[in-house]
Amino acid sequence: MPEGLWPFSLRFYADAPVQEACLALQDSHGGDVNVALCLLWHAREGKVLGRAGAEALEASVAPWRTEVVALLRGLRRRLKGSDMLADADALEAFRSKVKAVELSSEKVEQTLLEAVAVTPERQADVEEAGRANLAAYGEILASPIALEIIDALCARLVLVARQANVDQR
Repeated sequence: MPEGLWPFSLRFYADAPVQEACLALQDSHGGDVNVALCLLWHAREGKVLGRAGAEALEASVAPWRTEVVALLRGLRRRLKGSDMLADADALEAFRSKVKAVELSSEKVEQTLLEAVAVTPERQADVEEAGRANLAAYGEILASPIALEIIDALCARLVLVARQANVDQR
């Protein structure tokens, strides 16, 4: 049985260059890391979703991201290094709780993404599918996704897909 989106994402994201690329995608291009991970999750099976697929995924989670995930992320970021409380340990403990709730909200978002029925435009090898899916996503963002981000994410995708094939043997 194919791996679900959440376990795939946890395994995929466990790499410092990927984390940096995902933050750059989010902060520099206005991208949703969960949408990008979902596009790569489909690509690991060679599914090229195209612009319509990327738009369907984006539309399925936009309200949740705006109303829940982004608000929690903003709060967590505002609390980092804040001097709102004299007790820095209490503030950090609270920030950690907000971070845990934010992570839970992202897991909900991934459940929404995983439920979207998208029909691939075509099949391709894993790397080509990953590049095509990220490029399609870049078409609907404020700016195209930088090549360095695509390179980092697709390099990791190839490794994760290769490892999954080894594990299935």
